[in-house]
Amino acid sequence: MKLIHKLSFGLHGRMGALLALVLMMSAFLVACGDSTATSAPAATTAAATTAAAATTAAGAGAATGSALGPIPKGPAQLTGPLVFALNTEITGAGSQTGDLARKAAEIAVDKINAAGGVNGQKIELKVEDAASTNPGALAALNKASEDKAVLMVGPVKSTQIQAISERIKELQLPSLIGGTNAGLTKAGNPWLFRFRPDDSIAASAMVNFATNELKGTKIAVLHDSDAFGTGGADIIEENLKKQGKTLATRQKYTTDAQDFTAQLLAIKSSGADTLCLYGTNQKDDAVIIRQIKEQGLKLNLLGSPSFSQTLVSELPADLTEGLYVVQDYYPGRTPESEEYQKAWAAKFPGTTSDALSAWNWDAIHLAAQLIAQVGTDKTKLQAAILATKDWKGAAGNFTFSAQGNGRGSVDISQYKAKAQVFVKNVAAS
Repeated sequence: MKLIHKLSFGLHGRMGALLALVLMMSAFLVACGDSTATSAPAATTAAATTAAAATTAAGAGAATGSALGPIPKGPAQLTGPLVFALNTEITGAGSQTGDLARKAAEIAVDKINAAGGVNGQKIELKVEDAASTNPGALAALNKASEDKAVLMVGPVKSTQIQAISERIKELQLPSLIGGTNAGLTKAGNPWLFRFRPDDSIAASAMVNFATNELKGTKIAVLHDSDAFGTGGADIIEENLKKQGKTLATRQKYTTDAQDFTAQLLAIKSSGADTLCLYGTNQKDDAVIIRQIKEQGLKLNLLGSPSFSQTLVSELPADLTEGLYVVQDYYPGRTPESEEYQKAWAAKFPGTTSDALSAWNWDAIHLAAQLIAQVGTDKTKLQAAILATKDWKGAAGNFTFSAQGNGRGSVDISQYKAKAQVFVKNVAAS
């Protein structure tokens, strides 16, 4: 202000006085803030805040790079318990999948805590049983809220996520999901972050592979009638129509069914040369594969990710031989994937991981790294996840879209002598 005072008296005439007044007003506005900015619409202000948070998060997250090694320390000051909730199926029809998810989450938390945790704070994992039902998933979500979880990993079933999505939005709980129904992240819930390739990628890859690689001319589909299976079958049908083709037949079943005779006979009668299997539970998948053999069906088989899981892979070789699987990733192809497998083998010797559980490990690692940078504030964590670019996890690379989708490709493998052999990677167009 002294400088402005001297300047005003050093100038001559009205022009000098006017210039001094302008300078004084400019200094005042800089010091106090332009009043027009405070009257901007709230939405604009919120958008600017979110953008700024995302920019900060991007800068913080870029240094982490991958799931390898301990969690890099960040500036966030963490107080109180650091609770991560796992919403998965410990009981019911999906208990096999839930058990794998629990194991993947446990080895991730054990590894992080053994290396010092997140900025010195250890993660407390709360496993909430979804009981393989939509009401069970809701009860697990509410229990996670009662446990004051800073985030929730799961569920993996699309139908369960649909059932609890509104409650997640009410709680504003960052939810790192595995459900692949393409519509989940299009329904206006900003708290859903998908850690697996969605069905628009997996199902379209199925069709392209079936027609271009397997040279299928009459393609049928057998799918679970839940949200996951129906969504995948819809996309398969849509992609065939784009090629000027129609399904030979479309058959569905309910979860935990025991007899697929009627559906398989309809597929056999259709003259299909290729069958796309879009199952949700590996228990159902194993029964389907057995009954395909019993019915004497001779056709190309191309299964959804659950067909890579334990109950199918442990079937006799003559049942699975030649079966193709579209899966999240092919285990062991990257250093991050190798580390995950080694950690699994160390904690659960004599068992093997599968391609459907690694996303739980990835979700926990990425969340821990971002919390080290931005803390547990929900809005900051939300922005940090969306700002993540080219982060390397066990299941592949993660770059999140504005809608919360983190993965953009799938791997295709084939069973040969009970082992799954890598065929090719298919990226989203």
